[in-house]
Amino acid sequence: MLEFVIFIVCFSLVYLLYYAVVISRRKKLDKLVNSTECLYLKTRYHIDVTKIPIKTLANHLALTNALIMSLTVLMISIVENWILKFICGFFVLIVLILLFYHLLGRYYQKRQKEEKHEL
Repeated sequence: MLEFVIFIVCFSLVYLLYYAVVISRRKKLDKLVNSTECLYLKTRYHIDVTKIPIKTLANHLALTNALIMSLTVLMISIVENWILKFICGFFVLIVLILLFYHLLGRYYQKRQKEEKHEL
């Protein structure tokens, strides 16, 4: 039960922080198109992020990043040894980033294919 509470608190904090820093500020929102996340989606999945509404993209990225961080914290809270926490956290973080950004990239690829077929 404690792990579930840690997950919810961490998810909420990361999402709210991302919302306050990026989504609610127009200048930061405009710079999001050139961020590392968007560049990865552009180069790896050939997604035109300029066609996606910026608020929608920012919310999807915020949810993805919050989920990645909270799952990483959940996984390392299970391990007792500090050295193992760092090693486990590093590998879990890399795997989750690759997995969730792959899912996000495939989602936007499908959406862009559907939009092309509608035209």
